[in-house]
Amino acid sequence: MYIDFFSMHIDYKNRIYGLDVIRATAILLVLISHSTLLLFPNESSVLLTVIKFFGAIGVDLFFVLSGYLIGGIILKQLSEGKTKLKHFIHFWIRRWFRTLPNYALVLLLNVFVFYALHKVVIEELETYFISH
Repeated sequence: MYIDFFSMHIDYKNRIYGLDVIRATAILLVLISHSTLLLFPNESSVLLTVIKFFGAIGVDLFFVLSGYLIGGIILKQLSEGKTKLKHFIHFWIRRWFRTLPNYALVLLLNVFVFYALHKVVIEELETYFISH
């Protein structure tokens, strides 16, 4: 079985641009929410609470989008008769290669920034890389 993990073909004719708008909205909600922690770390107000709440809505939007997109992929595989174990494994490997490199990059950047700001290595750092 040949798996090409690195080719990313985007079919612009069948693209649902509304999903891009929802994704952009979710990103903005989370970024604005997180920026309140940086800009106003010791302040508390109704407005800041509302902004942080909208960050949670942004995360919810990401979960809904993921479920919709991954569910569509699974339904397509089922309709094509791709129900063998090798198809299931291929599906999960593709998911992992899309998410794990991003997770590792963001994690390393956060560790570096934390160390640069506090000159302290995070305790039990390996638990973020290896699940027990």
